[in-house]
Amino acid sequence: MDLRVEGNHSRADELRTLLRRVSDSTGIEPVQLAVFLESVDYACDASVGDHFRKPAGLVNCAGTAHEGVPPSVRPLMADPTCRYLIWLSKPLLDEDTEQILWVFAHEYRHFMHRSGIVDANEIACSLMAIHQNEGTATQYSNLDRPEELDCELFAHETLTRILGAEAVHSFIERRCADPQGAAYYQRLRYLAREVKASNPGVQATPASGRA
Repeated sequence: MDLRVEGNHSRADELRTLLRRVSDSTGIEPVQLAVFLESVDYACDASVGDHFRKPAGLVNCAGTAHEGVPPSVRPLMADPTCRYLIWLSKPLLDEDTEQILWVFAHEYRHFMHRSGIVDANEIACSLMAIHQNEGTATQYSNLDRPEELDCELFAHETLTRILGAEAVHSFIERRCADPQGAAYYQRLRYLAREVKASNPGVQATPASGRA
């Protein structure tokens, strides 16, 4: 079953093939899932809901009112065959291909969580132990939430499988050129290493020269 990808962004044809490669690589059927490639930037538009002002997100379509939903997405939201929607914003789609695929893989993992295909229980137990060892002085980030860490590790693993380790390493190095990005990937690498040490079955540690 092919991933359903809709939208009229200028890169839609190119990205449709790449996003389907990500979906196919998981071995998970994208049942009742659609992806929308937005061509309008809603980041500063107060008339739409929070979901649609972010770079991307997984939306549960069931029972979602049209209020706050961009007009372009409303037909999908009302389609009874579409239970989940991965919405990719115009600002995200204007970025590097690697960043688009990373974020999409992250959101696809959330779809797997919501569908009950996977959970983050083992990572949650590992994070609890890590946080206990670190003490209260640590400044925690979104990465310290089990599902979010699981999604980031999944994105790294998926992109490595599709693009190759060297391409993913170069992508991470480019993101690390920014101090905030460097701190983010340093934390991701640390948590991945610690989680993997206690759960060898989790995804490989993200490679970076800034460990």
